Amino acid sequence: MEGPLTTSSSDEHDPRVEWLYRQIAQLKDVDRSVALLVLDGFSYKEIAAIVGITESNVGVKINRIKSALAGKGVEEGHS
Repeated sequence: MEGPLTTSSSDEHDPRVEWLYRQIAQLKDVDRSVALLVLDGFSYKEIAAIVGITESNVGVKINRIKSALAGKGVEEGHS
């Protein structure tokens, strides 16, 4: 299956995508679920229903996750 973060060939590995998934794996359970559901294209409403939090909390979590990942990327030279 091809998505925004996958390539058509399994032989091609983008180190940025691998880095992103390593970072997501280190998140708390709810944050990891939210991040993966966003990457899978779910809406805030759908994520809220799946995870059991409010839509506004989904938005807050996404913004905090993005900020944390952006900070780590800068620190590690992945910006």
